[in-house]
Amino acid sequence: MTPPARQASDLDFTLPPGPGRRAKKWLLPDGPGAVRSISVAEDGTCAIAYEAPRHAPDSDCEVHVRSGPDLQAQVARYEALRAPVALTRDGRRLAAAETVPPGSERTSPSPGVRVIEVGDGTEGVHWPLQALFGWTPSGETLVALTRRPGMRPPVMSPVIPPAAVVDDLLGLERDAKARLVAADVVRAEVAALDRHRVLGGTLYQGAQLAVTGDGAVAIVHTSDYGVYSRLVGFSVATGELVWSQPALTEKKRLFREPCRAAATSPCGRLAAFASAPGPRGRLVVRIADNALPEDVNLTVLDTATGRVVLALDTRELGSDKAPNALCFHPSGWLAVGFGDGRVAHVTMTGSSTVYRAVSRAISALAFTSDGARLLVGGSDPRGLCAVELTAAERNPLEQSAR
Repeated sequence: MTPPARQASDLDFTLPPGPGRRAKKWLLPDGPGAVRSISVAEDGTCAIAYEAPRHAPDSDCEVHVRSGPDLQAQVARYEALRAPVALTRDGRRLAAAETVPPGSERTSPSPGVRVIEVGDGTEGVHWPLQALFGWTPSGETLVALTRRPGMRPPVMSPVIPPAAVVDDLLGLERDAKARLVAADVVRAEVAALDRHRVLGGTLYQGAQLAVTGDGAVAIVHTSDYGVYSRLVGFSVATGELVWSQPALTEKKRLFREPCRAAATSPCGRLAAFASAPGPRGRLVVRIADNALPEDVNLTVLDTATGRVVLALDTRELGSDKAPNALCFHPSGWLAVGFGDGRVAHVTMTGSSTVYRAVSRAISALAFTSDGARLLVGGSDPRGLCAVELTAAERNPLEQSAR
């Protein structure tokens, strides 16, 4: 079910200060490594990407699909897959990045994206795409970026890509320009988006991609090594350019550092992108003239227009470390996970509450399907942390009306 669209006034609430100590529960302490990516479906099914210890080969990366109240039931387990992972809304399909064969990082063909029908016992289908992707609500279309221009032919074994799309994708790569595509995984078809060809060959310098909760807009971060850095929104239906922030004619940097994390709200209204903090820091809320100062490293935008809703330097939230993970709560506030184990809950008015969730760097955040808990993953050896949310955080609009 698609969440109802929220008006701007619905997002203008302020969360009360959270408790200093949070109720937590540690899940899956016997995981094979650090948690690098989490995706939760509407039925509570959860996909978790684990990264093996640094001394182990990349082939030891795994993706587990689990279900149940505390994720105790294992639905499926896939080897040689890594972060990022994305489940479709109904939990039927999984997209995950493939690993590079151990010891051949510089000589092997580039890996791609694996699309799997969860629980059917097969290895899935290889798609020669970059590991920057997002599902539309139907669960049939994967919006993604083509592989880096000039890369060697894609991995063809052991999983074979759809023959109908290989030539199309290779053709899109030959012009040395990054391309945005919509891959129909059911019909094995690919359609090129970015009709105006505004994405360049240097797109992958800290790139991120996100698809809005309603599936209407795909947002891509692109930069060219310091001359500019911008977010660009495209219509998923037509491939037309919807907006650019800053404008395409402006040689400005939205972020000083490479983009590290992205998220969109379930209702489809908002998108958030974050980078490491720059050399300076000050809090900037509600940019009235839509002019972004260069010291912000977290930006929230209206997905329909590209208008800046919130922009700030995350050091004002209580952590000097980079924000590595973002996730929107269904009610409209944003969770931000940092490299020191802290989590910030941030509203669109700029109010926030901060606490330490885990002892080491956070790599992934996801809310449970009922919105009652925040799943926090990273390098903490205790496993996956489930943080209980307060009543006001679960439904701040209802609380503010009382």
